[in-house]
Amino acid sequence: MLKCIVLAAALSAPLLSAQAQAHPHAFIDFKVELVFDPAGRLTALRETWLFDEAYTAFSTEGFPNDTRKYQSKLDALSAENLANLRDYDYFTRVEAGGRKLAFGKATEAKTRQVDKRLEMSFLVPLAQPLAMGAGAVTYAVYDPPYY
Repeated sequence: MLKCIVLAAALSAPLLSAQAQAHPHAFIDFKVELVFDPAGRLTALRETWLFDEAYTAFSTEGFPNDTRKYQSKLDALSAENLANLRDYDYFTRVEAGGRKLAFGKATEAKTRQVDKRLEMSFLVPLAQPLAMGAGAVTYAVYDPPYY
């Protein structure tokens, strides 16, 4: 897994009170799986983010101990995070032949706790499938204002 520092303003905005002047930063380990259709076109990226323990503690503060209710809260957190991340292209950039590709709405959001860390996975579809041969394909997961 790669190490990446992600400015988590988009993730944490709904968790902060209107009085708050600061937002947490999150350190993540992430992995990306490229998804192809039967015709061999690139159609999506499946991303998995493993958040640091501090961000996990911040995000789950006040969550119930009951396993079913806890998972329900995690599911709601996933949906809220993805809705907020959409405005930032999910902190993901894909280019083909030097041209930035557009995304559709992310789906398949899942959040779970792995030891003392939250793991969020989701599928980021390309707006249009990309046939191989369209030039070099590159991707990055990062927060542009941070870098």
